[in-house]
Amino acid sequence: MAPTSTSWGWESRQSTAKQRLAEIDADLIQLGQTLGVDVSTLQSNHEGVLVDAIHTVREHQDGLVINAGAYTHTSVAIRDAIAGTQIPTVEVHLSNIHKREPFGIIPI
Repeated sequence: MAPTSTSWGWESRQSTAKQRLAEIDADLIQLGQTLGVDVSTLQSNHEGVLVDAIHTVREHQDGLVINAGAYTHTSVAIRDAIAGTQIPTVEVHLSNIHKREPFGIIPI
C-alpha cells in the first residue's frame, strides 16, 4: 500500500527510485510467486481508502508491507489501523529516512 506513488518514475531530490509503481508491483508479485506467497498491491492518495484496506488485511493476509509516504508522519488513523490488524507489518520508504527534514524523522 502506498500513497502519493502515482507519480513514481520521476526522480525527486530525496528518492533514487528508477522504477515505476507498476514495475515494482510486478516485481513483488513475481517474488511472491517464487516464494509461494500471494501478494496483492494497492495504491491510493486517499487516507480513508488506505485505512479501509488496512482493516481488511487481517481477514485476507498474513502480513502487511506499507509505504505510507507522508502519512508516516501525520496519520494517527493509519497508525491505529495498522495496530488493530495485529499482524506483522513492515514499513518501507523510497528515500533515506535519516536524511529527511526534521519533522519527518520520527513517525507517529
